[in-house]
Amino acid sequence: SGHIVCITDRDQHIAVSGQGRKDFLGKPLSRDLERLIHQRSAVCCRRGDKAFVEIVPEENGSIQYEAICPIISEGDAIGAVIIATRDEKYKMSEVEQKLAAAAAAFLGRQMEQ
Repeated sequence: SGHIVCITDRDQHIAVSGQGRKDFLGKPLSRDLERLIHQRSAVCCRRGDKAFVEIVPEENGSIQYEAICPIISEGDAIGAVIIATRDEKYKMSEVEQKLAAAAAAFLGRQMEQ
């Protein structure tokens, strides 16, 4: 997709693809992201929206748009798939939201096996 893609567990970012890999890989989740995962909420929004959450505690405000979907395995929220961009001109849409949901569903099923 050309965006930053993060896979998290409940504590940290365990896999990152795209520009800024070093900014996220191995970093802890923000409290708001932990809460979002715990509540099993999916969001697709831009910075400034009420639903927007920082994905790492010390994030410098560079993420402009994000699509986040929790990974559910055996009924438990075990992490999240995040698709994000720093490009202010790009607006995330249903496409990124569906990509995050499909990846989260796939990973959730894989963890059950």
